[in-house]
Amino acid sequence: MTMVSGRCYLEKLLIENASGTLAGLKCASIFNVKSGYRAEIDESIEKLNGVLNQRGVTIRRLFDRAEYTLLLVYSEKALKEALNQAEAVHILLNFGYQNTDCVYCLERLGDRFRETCCPHELGIFLGFPAEDVREYIRNNGGCCRLCGFWKVYTNEQKALEMFRKYRICIRVYRQALKAGLPLSRLTVAA
Repeated sequence: MTMVSGRCYLEKLLIENASGTLAGLKCASIFNVKSGYRAEIDESIEKLNGVLNQRGVTIRRLFDRAEYTLLLVYSEKALKEALNQAEAVHILLNFGYQNTDCVYCLERLGDRFRETCCPHELGIFLGFPAEDVREYIRNNGGCCRLCGFWKVYTNEQKALEMFRKYRICIRVYRQALKAGLPLSRLTVAA
């Protein structure tokens, strides 16, 4: 993948879009990479997974569109916990998931992206509160109390605290990347 200041483009995207997952604050993060980089993406994913997998974090190609490739960065341990919460199980079953096996659910999520632009259950995979995901679905994305890293319907104070932590994490990780810290030191063991 294209090098920028000694770092690959995908590594910089990881810091910008998945620092919360790397830091252990969230179970998963999602972002896209322009299709012009598609030829190099598998090599970069394999290289970065060599570092991240040792810490329990994985980058997975979730879905390809003509303009971009959608990547999911996740902690398998944390994602399993998120998928197996009672409210999350209920939501996933309503969207045709047959079980909460992590590998199966990731495959099904990829299929759901082929069926619809942005599957509403995605919030479960990203570690958003299941109650907020449920209310987002119920309200068709409208009538939220607060909008930040996700649309908040239930616990505003808890969400504001998480938003604050995410912003601090992104700032700290940007500084660490600029200072030259390796990705292995920026990834908290899951």
